[in-house]
Amino acid sequence: MRPVPRQEQGVALLTVLLLVAVLATLAAVVLDDIRFGLRRTANAEAVGQGRWYALGAESLAAARIEDVLRRADGEARLVWREQAVELPLDQGLIRTRIRDASTCFNLNSVAQGRGEVFSPRPEGLAQFKALAVAVGLAPAEAEQLGAALVDWMSLDALLPQADAVIALLPLSPATANLFDAARFAQMKRGALFINVSRGGLVDNAAVLDALESGQLDTAALDVIAGEPEPPVAVTSHPRVIATPHIAFSSPDAIQELRERTVDEVLRAFRGEPARVLVPQPA
Repeated sequence: MRPVPRQEQGVALLTVLLLVAVLATLAAVVLDDIRFGLRRTANAEAVGQGRWYALGAESLAAARIEDVLRRADGEARLVWREQAVELPLDQGLIRTRIRDASTCFNLNSVAQGRGEVFSPRPEGLAQFKALAVAVGLAPAEAEQLGAALVDWMSLDALLPQADAVIALLPLSPATANLFDAARFAQMKRGALFINVSRGGLVDNAAVLDALESGQLDTAALDVIAGEPEPPVAVTSHPRVIATPHIAFSSPDAIQELRERTVDEVLRAFRGEPARVLVPQPA
């Protein structure tokens, strides 16, 4: 066997060292990926476990409340309100406070009626004034604020004064074609009209006539009657600003929809009433 030249020995050694360095680098990268994957898995498990803990705590809290309400009359309920409640869970516990919000004041309490026919509700106004005084307002200021809350204008009185009108209404038999030729004729000449609720609120022919006559300066329409194929005469009009009605499609909105869907499914499995009800067609 011939002796290996020193130069070849050096090249072989360098090659081995380079291979070792490359393998060490690859091993470090792989190990880092493994560690990251393990951490991510652990975090996901912790988040999932935390969610189930929260759901379990909700169920336990609901059961505790039902038990208290079953055993106590109206006056005795004050005993448990605002007190800390311990909910055992696995080898630990969740400590929380249960508050009774059933008597929370709602601004809708200051008025009574339905549709466009409303009137002040004296009992609600008195409650609002007492609440305002309790948080530091002077009685006269509370009186003025309460009066302002129930002082509204009818649509017929508002339209002739408004420079811009924004439609924010659900579509129902009472609101279908609410903005027709007669309504547009009531508006201040050259007004801006915006619809971001439902296309069926607006008569397409009437809004085009109002634009052509100058009764309306501009119509900004996020929804248009006839969708998903609205009339080209509306969408192509030079003084119509048509937008695609996709505010619901933002990342935050989609995430909230997913969370609400999961929550509704879990409530159904637990035999609890749904929070979001979908009206069934008549």
